Amino acid sequence: MQRVDLGCGPCKQSGFLGLDRYALPGVDIIADLDGCLPFRDDSVELLVASHSLEHVSHILKTMQEIYRICEHGAQLCIIAPYSEQKLNLANPYHTTVFNEHTPRFWTSWPHVTIDPKEFYHPHATPWGLSRSDHSDPQIDVRLVRLEYFYFPQYVGLSPEEQRQLRRDRVDVCDQILYHLIVWKGDQRSSGKSFDDFVTGFVPYEPEYIRLRRKRDEELMAGLSMRREELTDEVVRHGTLLHELRLDLHQHRTAVAVALEDTLDLRSRLLETKSELATVRAREAAHMAELAMAREVEAEKAEGAAQLKRELAEAKCEASDLRTASDALRVELSGLIQRVATLQTNMTSSDVLKAKLALVQAELQAVESLLAVERMHAESLTVDLAAAKVEAAAATHDAARLNAQWIGARRSLVSLYGEARRLPPAPLIRAGGFYVGREMPSPVASHLAPLRDYSDRHWDTAKASLILSEDLNGISYQEYVVPFDLDTLMSVSLAIRPLVPDSPGTCGVEIVSAGSVVLTQIQLPLTAIHSEQVAEFSLAASVHHLKKNWLLRVFVRDAIAPVPVYELVRTSRRGRQFFPLVLFR
Repeated sequence: MQRVDLGCGPCKQSGFLGLDRYALPGVDIIADLDGCLPFRDDSVELLVASHSLEHVSHILKTMQEIYRICEHGAQLCIIAPYSEQKLNLANPYHTTVFNEHTPRFWTSWPHVTIDPKEFYHPHATPWGLSRSDHSDPQIDVRLVRLEYFYFPQYVGLSPEEQRQLRRDRVDVCDQILYHLIVWKGDQRSSGKSFDDFVTGFVPYEPEYIRLRRKRDEELMAGLSMRREELTDEVVRHGTLLHELRLDLHQHRTAVAVALEDTLDLRSRLLETKSELATVRAREAAHMAELAMAREVEAEKAEGAAQLKRELAEAKCEASDLRTASDALRVELSGLIQRVATLQTNMTSSDVLKAKLALVQAELQAVESLLAVERMHAESLTVDLAAAKVEAAAATHDAARLNAQWIGARRSLVSLYGEARRLPPAPLIRAGGFYVGREMPSPVASHLAPLRDYSDRHWDTAKASLILSEDLNGISYQEYVVPFDLDTLMSVSLAIRPLVPDSPGTCGVEIVSAGSVVLTQIQLPLTAIHSEQVAEFSLAASVHHLKKNWLLRVFVRDAIAPVPVYELVRTSRRGRQFFPLVLFR
């Protein structure tokens, strides 16, 4: 028995017999895959076809040849480019489509070992469809295993998410792998059932498939580590925010304590002012007593002068007045004592003046202390105001980030809920019978005028409504307008920002059929709402636009994806994309 690498090219599998239509290095047999394969019936036990069968012109005829040369129970390992991928759709050398439905036309066996969700179609529930054209291709190749290979951004998603993305988008998978068993009737099994073959089945895989799977596992591990790092970063930021709130609380407490100290200081200041008023009242009383003492002293001085005059008169008298003179001496002695008392009182007045000066000095010191405390209180008031401003800014930033996060989550939920999923395209045709039928997607009320206009001018009545790729990641999205337009005053589009109120701008360009930019209009993304139609009004009308002029849509400086609604129509030639637009 032989092992055959069908369409091996220059990279033949080790231990296999290589067949190709070109004489490349390593090719053992030169033959056309569209013709008869140069092998005997039932002579191949393992056949590998890696990226070769998509080039054949008649896949059923080639599969009939493969069925002929393979023995009963032989293993087929087929690897092909996945059909829903832009590069494969554009490749002119690919003539056969490969997706999850392709192996269904190689058998009439109604059962399969894979999850029915992988190939669900409302018009074809059983697996085998080889007789759906009311004919029998005389082959029975049964699928055992099916595997997809995804682009890096979709590797780490769950199977349900990957399955939904394959239905909704292109450029999700780049290739698909089938493991199949050639079944030539139960009578050839010698008592061994098909389930027995499946139980003992050991799938063959080329080395580059194992390397690709290892790379995807490493990528998934890296994504998991990055997810954990982002989670740790969120926790760290939450901890920092909590610490900031604690610091703010402590600062508020300190400010409250400072305010209490300030109030206590003001109370002490009032008490000091009251004491100062009492001191001043005492000073006034002392001044009044001093004035009275001075008046008494003046009176006594006047009396002493009078006594001196009387004494002078007495000295002139006769000696008979000697007794009176002695009396006067005694009285004079008393007067002298009174004068001494007055002098003592005058000394007490100087002491009072000194005390008054000391009290004034203490008053000035108290006023200086009050001025210092007033400046400290004003500084604490300024610090409190700054802390309030910082707290308000932090609260505002937290509210803004929370609003953006809630808006992003709502946009994601809305996006997954929108009717933008494409029904499976009628890519398989057998004898004039199409499997599946494309139906237009429902639209929201605000999109109805745009849909009606597009259906009239582009014949997109059976097209599906989808979201384009992120406009923020490309230079622009360009559409060819295949009809003349005498006057253009405005362009209405349905734009779907992922995050509401995102910074950045969105705009359109009108380009003539000769690639001349005629005008450009821009709007801020904050003025564009997902539930409304964005209207771009031209500053000056554009006239006489000829057939095949261009409409370009672009986005600049956005912080999140911004797609635009499109219409897609699938035909045998592939997919055609049209704008959901209204020209006025």
